[in-house]
Order: sequence, then structure tokens, then C-alpha cells
Amino acid sequence: VQAGGPPIWLGAFGPQGVARAARLDTPWLIPPDGDRGTLQARFAEYRQLLASHGHSTTREYPLLREVAIAETRERAERIAIEYLAPLYRQY
Repeated sequence: VQAGGPPIWLGAFGPQGVARAARLDTPWLIPPDGDRGTLQARFAEYRQLLASHGHSTTREYPLLREVAIAETRERAERIAIEYLAPLYRQY
């Protein structure tokens, strides 16, 4: 990290990656899964980890979401599945 350089965000699905982002004092790029309750729990855990390392919780909280827009919900789901299913199979 250097002054004036691009921000570094760490993406993570699991607890080790979230802990790493907190330890390194970097914004955690929240993955595209989870409902509202899951996200609230993840944010709380990340903030607690930041605080435990003496880092501020006042920061950017980037959130990744995938979206498909079409004339109907059914069409949007077909579009999303076509492009996202192969990606998620890799995970």
C-alpha cells in the first residue's frame, strides 16, 4: 500500500479471509451471497475483528452483488443462471 495508490480490498467468503482483511486493516469486499441477517452477522464480526486489532470501523464497506435485468423475473433468472452457474460451479 502506498500513498495515492489504488485502494486494496480483500474479498473473502470464509472466516479466515475476513479475519485477514481485518488484521491487515483493509476493506473487506463482502461476497455476493447471503440474506440480510447473514450480512448483518458478517458485518458485526468484521467490525469486532477490526476493533480487536485497534483499527477504526469507520471505512468503506464494499458489497458485491450480481444483477440481471430483463422484461420479466423469469427471463432475468434465465440470464443470470446462464452466466453465473458456470462461475459458481468453480467455487
